[in-house]
Amino acid sequence: MHRSVAFRAPRGGDSLRLAHYLFDEAVISVKRDNRFRIGLIIVFILGSIWSLLPTLRVVTMAPEERTRMRLEEPLAWQKLESDAIKLGLDLKGGMHLVLEIDLEEIPVDARDDAQERFVGVIRNRIDQYGISEPIIQTQGRDRVIIQLAGVTDPEAARDLVGRTAVLTYNLLKPGDVLADLVNRINRVLYEGLTSGRIEKEQIGFHLIEPETTALPGIAGLDSTASDTTAIPQNPLNSYLLIDPNAPDVVWAREDRMAWVDSILALPQVIALIPGDAEFHWAMWADERFTTTDGASYRELFLTEGPVITGDMLEGADVSIGGPQDPDAAGQPIVNFRMNAEGGRVLQRFTRANISRRMAIILDSRVAVAPVIQSALGREARITGINDHAEARNIAITLESGALPAPAHIVENRTISPSLGLDSIKAGTISTLVGLIVVLFFMIAYYRGSGLIANVALLLNILFILAVLAGFGFTLTLPGIAGIILTMGMAVDANVLIYDRIKEELRAGKTTRAAVDSGYTNATSAILDANVTTLITALVLYQFGTGPIRGFALTLSVGIISSVFTALIVTRLIFDRKLDQATTQELSI
Repeated sequence: MHRSVAFRAPRGGDSLRLAHYLFDEAVISVKRDNRFRIGLIIVFILGSIWSLLPTLRVVTMAPEERTRMRLEEPLAWQKLESDAIKLGLDLKGGMHLVLEIDLEEIPVDARDDAQERFVGVIRNRIDQYGISEPIIQTQGRDRVIIQLAGVTDPEAARDLVGRTAVLTYNLLKPGDVLADLVNRINRVLYEGLTSGRIEKEQIGFHLIEPETTALPGIAGLDSTASDTTAIPQNPLNSYLLIDPNAPDVVWAREDRMAWVDSILALPQVIALIPGDAEFHWAMWADERFTTTDGASYRELFLTEGPVITGDMLEGADVSIGGPQDPDAAGQPIVNFRMNAEGGRVLQRFTRANISRRMAIILDSRVAVAPVIQSALGREARITGINDHAEARNIAITLESGALPAPAHIVENRTISPSLGLDSIKAGTISTLVGLIVVLFFMIAYYRGSGLIANVALLLNILFILAVLAGFGFTLTLPGIAGIILTMGMAVDANVLIYDRIKEELRAGKTTRAAVDSGYTNATSAILDANVTTLITALVLYQFGTGPIRGFALTLSVGIISSVFTALIVTRLIFDRKLDQATTQELSI
């Protein structure tokens, strides 16, 4: 039954004037409180829209534009994809692998951290492979769960995580050798580009623009502006930078690494590289050199052949330099130990190459390249590390290469992108249908007040999606189910409030008093119900895996958001409505 109630303020008499005065003061206080709530809600709405802009751009982008951006602006595409809502394996397609480590092949005293070292190797390889947002989890003592969303080559991915790690120690070539090789590559490229034997598109030369952003301490290698009509005398220099303080290494922007690799793979260039030399990229971008436009740079090393291999490594750990150690006082240090044979080789190697740099390479990527300061034996150390987390990562990286035990794939599931698109379509349709049904029900049953509840419901969905995008959470198919469940729970709070308001109106209370009493008396029940559900959702998220965590995540966020919209947003709308006129009517 629908009911409209009118309330008119009394007039006349001193006592009535006093009542009016007290009422006006209460209204002023509410209005002050309303200003804060209005500002808070506006901030949340604007912040949510800002958080969802990358997602909207990705969703509305034409397929041709996506392809172009991936090829020509990989850094910008990675940033855009990273800021957008991330889709889980069941929505995007990809691979689900479970690997089992053969602990019987590892000495007993090395089994405790074998799983952690194995995860370090796998994560490093997956990062190099270019898979965004991989999910890598441990299970028990000997299993690792890997989910690779968006993988298009399952065979390559299986090979990536299944092969044995390769760890080597290589001496860097002197700076003059590197400079001479770069000059000879420049001549070959120039001759090939001008004669047509090397096409610009083959090495991405038609996309390379001249450097415009200066980096402190770095100068261009005789950089010459390049365009589609002119070919500079030194084409390779359009891709590379050099640090005058470190002539034995060159740099390249991360979005140009693939083009540099294509140059180094040319038969004409391979013929120039000495047989005892090889190029290796740094494992990580150097945080010292990042331009204002967000472009990061990686070092490209020219090394000699390996002198020491990872099978000579016994272990590595992290310590903090003491006050008696002026070179590393208070700083993290990575200590690593070689076996007897490795100690003898390392000692001879370092004694003969003091003041030169030694690269420690894992899976063809340079983890660190310290300067040899003195002859080393079985025990050596790496200093100059930024923080303890980085030192620990380096220690894990070093030990990862020494892991001799094989890992077997015990579960292998591949989800096609088309199946993921079908899941997205089905999830979207079910969400829209559920939303429309709830919206119409609230308007049909509660009329104007139902419209207020619908506004809160739409804001609730906006806030949930914004949190998923802003905090980098992953949306899964069970997560969509959590959002649908949240829609029902969100209006459930309004149902409790509205029914209580109707009871107060039937008892003869004024509209404002009924609204105040309805919210006051329903709040405890709403909080009790939602807090218990939130505790359950948090337990599911903490101890669940895969789909269960996706469901628990959206449910947890939705509960918090629904309580906010039900108790703050709808109350604000009621207060503003009742403050607008002397005659107060409520459609409920």
